Amino acid sequence: MHCSNCGKDLGVNPSRFCPGCGHKQTMTQSGFLPVLFNFIKKHFFKLAFLLINIIAVLVFFVWLGRLIAGSMDGSFNPQHIQDPDRDQTGKISVDWEVYDPIMPISYVEDNRKMVKLKIDSQDYIKIRTKAQAQGITEVEERVFTVKPQSKIYYLGPKIHPKGFESLDKPLSTNLVVSVTLIPEDPDRPEQEIISGRAQVNFLSKNEIIWQQGGNSNVKYIARLINKDKPEINDLVAKASSYIKGLGGETNSMLGPLGDEAEKTRQLKAIFLALAKDYNINYVYAPFSYHSLKLQQLKPPEEVLRSKSGLCIELALVYAAALENVGLNPIIVVTSNHAWVGLETEPLSQEYVFIETTALEETPEQAIRIGRENWREAKKIGDYELINIGDLRVEGLTPIK
Repeated sequence: MHCSNCGKDLGVNPSRFCPGCGHKQTMTQSGFLPVLFNFIKKHFFKLAFLLINIIAVLVFFVWLGRLIAGSMDGSFNPQHIQDPDRDQTGKISVDWEVYDPIMPISYVEDNRKMVKLKIDSQDYIKIRTKAQAQGITEVEERVFTVKPQSKIYYLGPKIHPKGFESLDKPLSTNLVVSVTLIPEDPDRPEQEIISGRAQVNFLSKNEIIWQQGGNSNVKYIARLINKDKPEINDLVAKASSYIKGLGGETNSMLGPLGDEAEKTRQLKAIFLALAKDYNINYVYAPFSYHSLKLQQLKPPEEVLRSKSGLCIELALVYAAALENVGLNPIIVVTSNHAWVGLETEPLSQEYVFIETTALEETPEQAIRIGRENWREAKKIGDYELINIGDLRVEGLTPIK
C-alpha cells in the first residue's frame, strides 16, 4: 500500500498516518487506483502540458521525416506557385505549377516537363505561352487553341548547349513564365494573363534518380555514353594492339564486319586495354539500382582519367568503346550490379557478355562470369536489358 498523498510505500500493515508526510490514510484512499486518481487530480495541468508537448514533438518528427523522404526520393511533383490568374473578363483562368527538381539526363523530347498549366476557359480562345529557365534553357514559345473546358498543358523549354556546360554541378535559377491572350482582331494587342517567375532547381547532368513514381530511369544512362570523346578514341586505339595476339589477322578493330568470333575478339581486346594499359580499379559500393535515391555517375572519359569506377561506370566505358567501333552494346542492370555485352547480329537478340569488374581475371574467365551472371539474372527475372542502339533510335543521344 502507498500513501495517497506522496506515494510512499506504507508496507503491508500501514498506520493511519504516513511517516513521510503525515497524511491521514483512509480505507477508501488505500490501493493503487485511488492513489493514481489522486496523483492525476493533483498534477492534472502539469501532466496535460507534458502530454501536449510529447504529441507536438511526435508530429514534428513525422513531418520532418516526410519532408526528407520527399526531397530524397526524386519526386517530380509540381510545386504550386500562386492562385489562378484571370483575364479582365473573368472568363479565362490560368493556374501554373513548376516541376522540381529537373533531371537533365532524362529531360528529353518526349519527357520535357518544367511547367504545368491548367487553363479554364468559357470560350474558344487562342493563347501564347513563353517559358525560360534563365541561363540554362532557350525561350520556349508556343501557341494553343483552347476549347471551352478545363485542360492541362505542359511547357518544357529546351536546355541549350551552354546550359549543359554549366550543369557540371546542381544549379538553381529563375524560371520566367508568361501567358497572353491572342485577340481575334490582329490589330489589337495581346492581353497579359500571367507574367511571373519562380525558382527551379536542376540536378547536375551526371546525376540520376533510379526510380520515380514506380518507373525506372535506368535507360537514361545511355545519355552518358559518348563514343566520340578523345579518351574513347585512345582506348580503342590501345585495344586494337591486342587483336593480333588474340588470333586476329591484323591489329585492327573491324567492328560489325567480322563474325561472332571476331566481335568477341574485340570485346576481349577492350578488356585487356583497360586491365593493362589503364590499370583500372573496380570500386565496390553497395547500392540498389531499384532505389529512389539519387546517384552521381562518372562518364566514361572521367573513369579513364581517374582509373577507377563503379560497376555501372565500367559498363559505360565498355559500351562507349563498343559503340565507337560500330558494335551495338548491351548493358545489363540488376538490382545491385551491372555489366556489358554486345549483340552478335542486329536484331538477333543473341549476346556475348563480359564481367566488366573482373579485370584481374583473363578475358575468357570474364566472359564466362558474364555469361553466368546473365543466366542467373534471367532465372530470377531481376534485370533490365539496356540496348544502346534501340535507345539511340528513340532519341536518347549523348549529352554534349
